[in-house]
Amino acid sequence: MPRIDDRRAKGVSFIELVKLLKAHRRKTPVLGISEPAERLFVEHLLPTAWYPFVPVAEIIRVSYRNLLRGREEAALQMGIAGGTYALTTYHKTFVKPGDPRASTLAMRHTWPLYFDFGELRANDEGERGIRFVLEGYEDMSVAHGHMIVGWHRAAAMVSGAENVCGEILEAPWHGARQLVHRVIF
Repeated sequence: MPRIDDRRAKGVSFIELVKLLKAHRRKTPVLGISEPAERLFVEHLLPTAWYPFVPVAEIIRVSYRNLLRGREEAALQMGIAGGTYALTTYHKTFVKPGDPRASTLAMRHTWPLYFDFGELRANDEGERGIRFVLEGYEDMSVAHGHMIVGWHRAAAMVSGAENVCGEILEAPWHGARQLVHRVIF
């Protein structure tokens, strides 16, 4: 596993979040942002470029606190919205219309497109469920964890599942070394 300071995130994984927080900051000051995170607000961010993950993680935490008011359900919904957008546009090749199982299972291939650390595995749990295990990201925040779960739920929704739910079974913010969750459709 890379050292915490060596991890990177692809621009596409956080550009929209930076835009939302920029708009919020025009109306309400956001205090206590580090210089590296502040640079993400002034740089011309490229979707295909890699950026240090530590300031990206800070942007996620600040957004959770200031935009989402610390609500886990709001972070989940943000993940669903981001996943829905990505999976209906530039990542639509991962979605098989009418097949929530195959589409949700395909999410295991998306993680390395966005992050250069951690390992995501996905396994069938019957015909209507997928179990995800994300290892190598022990310092995951509550906000990012729920966004990731939302992204995986979006795959089932975009492919046509009407009733999508799930549960988090293990989480780093509860002392686990990995994120384990299931998506049921």
